[in-house]
Amino acid sequence: MEKLELRGIRPENVKSIFIDIASRDNAARASIAKDTGLSVMTVGKVADILLEAGLLDEQKTKSMGAGRRAGMLSLRSERYSVVLDLSERAFCLNIIDMKMNSVNFMQYTYSYKRYYDENLLSFLKCAKDNFDVFPNPNELYGFGISVPGIYLGSSDRIVSTKIPELETIKVKEMAEEVFSRPVTLIKRNVEAAALSYAAENDRVNTGVIVYMYMGESVDGAVYSKGHFEGGAHEFGCDFGRMITRSGVTLEDRIGMCRNDYAIADEIADSIYNLIMIFDPDVFVIENDFLREPELFIKRLESRLRDVYKIPKERMPFFPAVRRKIRHSAKGIAMQMRDMWVDKIIC
Repeated sequence: MEKLELRGIRPENVKSIFIDIASRDNAARASIAKDTGLSVMTVGKVADILLEAGLLDEQKTKSMGAGRRAGMLSLRSERYSVVLDLSERAFCLNIIDMKMNSVNFMQYTYSYKRYYDENLLSFLKCAKDNFDVFPNPNELYGFGISVPGIYLGSSDRIVSTKIPELETIKVKEMAEEVFSRPVTLIKRNVEAAALSYAAENDRVNTGVIVYMYMGESVDGAVYSKGHFEGGAHEFGCDFGRMITRSGVTLEDRIGMCRNDYAIADEIADSIYNLIMIFDPDVFVIENDFLREPELFIKRLESRLRDVYKIPKERMPFFPAVRRKIRHSAKGIAMQMRDMWVDKIIC
């Protein structure tokens, strides 16, 4: 898409308005102005530019008097992104539109009779077949990959990964060869997930969020007032390798649990220590295997309050995470959307 003619309007104002509209089903100009702190006139000018570019739809409302009728603005959702999630061996394909809705989802069944790279190549080919059935490939705004480790772009390597086989595979090169298109972004899964939650709850530049992912492996991220706490060598927040009271890693202890209550009881002391260290206002725990997230959270909070005596003012908010799209995939789709918007307005 060609760059927008901004007519003297600041690019950051255009982006702010675009993201605000994208965050809801529809919005009036006055409410957008209130959310962004911009004038209704500025919002109107930007809306006209976005409407002319075919990025928005407008539904006119009935007017009770003379003058121009106000309209409800909404983002058109034809454009979409592809996110390959390699967080687990059960690889996932996510196709996500600009409103962050899931358009298509596919999970790969990993075969332990084959090598990891053979499974990955098979998944990529299946994902490409799913992508090829979508109309208008030119509407793709980003092609991203979520990985369980730190990606080094200069050497196309992933280090400190929870899946050691990934360290020897050039993921970007392999994905680009299969899809015949450039990869836009490769990002550590837990950082993408923390960004997704922060953006979803208006905490991008404020507050402290501790994010923990429990799946095939256990990992985490701390997002503090607009930046990540990565440690001196970028290997920080490896929650799964914390040693528990029984002398084994937290990851191994969680793997032994058979129900939600057992997991809550097992991780309570580690959660307590993380709260004491980072003092978060939000602690997100995402687990693909929890049957009753709400009951799990109640059990964990009860344990922290009654056994570890955390006072009310220090207890973070624990959201019960239920989602259609894994936060790591959504976070990458959101960041690629931001990159796409920057490209057409700067």
